[in-house]
Amino acid sequence: MKDFSSYKYCPTLAVRPSEIKGLEFLPDETKGRLLPCFLLAPWANSKTLERTVERIEQAFKNRHYLLDIDHDYTISNSESPPQEKLISLKNSSGNYQNWIEFISQSNCIVPCVQVKNQNFSEIRLQLEEFRKLDRRFCLRIERLRFPSNLDEIVEAVSESGTADFIILLEGGWARDPLTLTAWFDGVLNGDLQKIDADVPAIISSTSMPKNFSQFEGISKVPIKSRDLFKDIQRKKNRPIFIYGDWGSTRPRDPPQIYSLPLPRIDYPQNKFWYIVRNKNRNWTYEDLAIEIINQTDVWKGDLGVWGEEMIQSTSITEKIGINTPQKNVAARVNLHLHLQAWFNQEHELIDKEFEDEWVD
Repeated sequence: MKDFSSYKYCPTLAVRPSEIKGLEFLPDETKGRLLPCFLLAPWANSKTLERTVERIEQAFKNRHYLLDIDHDYTISNSESPPQEKLISLKNSSGNYQNWIEFISQSNCIVPCVQVKNQNFSEIRLQLEEFRKLDRRFCLRIERLRFPSNLDEIVEAVSESGTADFIILLEGGWARDPLTLTAWFDGVLNGDLQKIDADVPAIISSTSMPKNFSQFEGISKVPIKSRDLFKDIQRKKNRPIFIYGDWGSTRPRDPPQIYSLPLPRIDYPQNKFWYIVRNKNRNWTYEDLAIEIINQTDVWKGDLGVWGEEMIQSTSITEKIGINTPQKNVAARVNLHLHLQAWFNQEHELIDKEFEDEWVD
């Protein structure tokens, strides 16, 4: 596995089909710049939880990735084998022995340390199990599930005597991630000061809108997680920061009944998402694609990646392009991941041809 600090972008991705498809159709060169953090949950209609790992590795072949348990996933049927297995992985007995056994199935998995209900000694033993498997690991700290035992966690990882791990600070969703600056500062300047300064820290958040009813026509929505990252990076209380977000998505919402949304196409750029939607004029997906492509000051059309091709195909006929909300999300995720992986290195994309094949 290459050095953590060499990765350019660390998106957090739920294992929903749209997100995995958007990742899968990225060029190999772009995938090589990513260190995704997947949140483990049952794959759609699968019979085993292991199928989720198989699907991740089908989309992200022969590459390392971070893996944590998706605590926002709602258990709806505890007798379902994949959901039953997921419940068992949350069992803290034996220093999370079930989790250790699960992550041992693939050498590509970089496990997140499970810290709930664990003291210093138990966390240390879990880290020893990772090392027996010759695994690096990730210390993922969520703002909304902030561990009450952070001092013991930090003591355990610091005592390990190695800087061969990575920290992921997860701010979660905020309308304006800059409001989370104080939380990030507090964690970085608090207990984490005791961790070797050479350990890279991922700064992650998301501001993808939760509701789109207010958008009409073409709306320009800033990617504010970038502003947060720049603010934290500017203070430089650690030398190695890596940008993270949710790949243009957000954490799972509690189960609820949704009405079928209006057709919408989301078109990412480096620092903005363009939300294209028109309730008053009843635009179809084809109308939306034509509208965004005709905006010459917005549409680039020169990336040569799958998400862009999907929008272009939709402008011809939605039968071969975007014709469902799920396909819109997949295309958006694909474009967003590609652009963020190459952020501020646009000069390297000039005349670069991405010719990986994909099958729709």
